Amino acid sequence: AVVRDLKDLKVITVLDLPNVSTEYISFDENKNEILTFGVTEKTGAFARWDTEKFTQKEVFSIKEYKWHQKIRGGEKMLVGSGDTKILWTGANIKQGDTLTIRDVKTGVIEKEFTAANLKPETAFQETTISADEKYLISKRNDRVFVWEIEGNGQPKFEVSSTNPKSDFSFKEILDRKFIVVKVDEQLRIYDIEAGE
Repeated sequence: AVVRDLKDLKVITVLDLPNVSTEYISFDENKNEILTFGVTEKTGAFARWDTEKFTQKEVFSIKEYKWHQKIRGGEKMLVGSGDTKILWTGANIKQGDTLTIRDVKTGVIEKEFTAANLKPETAFQETTISADEKYLISKRNDRVFVWEIEGNGQPKFEVSSTNPKSDFSFKEILDRKFIVVKVDEQLRIYDIEAGE
C-alpha cells in the first residue's frame, strides 16, 4: 500500500506486509488508523497502521482464509475459513469449514458457529446475516442452519429433510429473512426469526 502526498504525488511511505498482497485499504478517522487486508496463498492478513508515523500497530492472520464480512458497525467480523475437499464457484458461495466471529482489531475468535454431525471436509455455503444482524444463516450439504449471533454457537433451528426418500433442495434466502426450500414438489418458506 503506497502512501503519497496529494500535492505532488511523491511517495511518503509504503505499508508493506512481506509476501502479502493488498486487497483493500480503509481509513478510520476516529482512531487515526489505516486498516489493510491482503492474502498470501491460503492465509488472510489484517493490519492496523498509525497514520502519523506510518508504523504497524497490530497484525493478525487467519489460516485457510476464505472470506470475511464486517458486522456491528465494523467492530466485529464473520469469517469463513478452514480446509475443504471441494472448492465451489459462483455468486455468494462464501465457503469454509469453519464459521467464526472475530474482533476486527485483534483477530481473536469470540465464537464459533457449529452444529452436530457435520460431514468432514465439506463447507458452509451461501452464508448470510439477517438484516438486523441478529441471525446467521448458512447451508451445508442438505441442511440449512440458523444461529443467533448472540447465542451459544449452536443452531437455533435447522431446516433439512425428515424423510431420506424426499427430494430436498435449498433454493434461496429471501430478503435475509426467509429460507426457501423445495421438498418433493412443494416449496416451503421458513421465517428465520420465528423458526417455522
